[in-house]
Amino acid sequence: MVLGVNREEDAETALKFIEQHRLTFPSFLDPKREFYSKFTPKYIPWNAVLGRNMTLKYSQAGFDPDALSAAVEKALAEGGGK
Repeated sequence: MVLGVNREEDAETALKFIEQHRLTFPSFLDPKREFYSKFTPKYIPWNAVLGRNMTLKYSQAGFDPDALSAAVEKALAEGGGK
């Protein structure tokens, strides 16, 4: 599952971004950085791959699509399916 976290954004700003980039995955607001700060303190963009039990399998500051894709595929293989 891909999940967007909109840290420190209001709903209107987040919705504009989602529409502009035609994102189709779920996204939620995190105005106080409560969820976000559990994983990283300051980097944007930041990507994470979480296991089924919400353990952090991969973390990436910036964006390296090949590394992120490889981490997702590895997590799916470890989890036994999509």
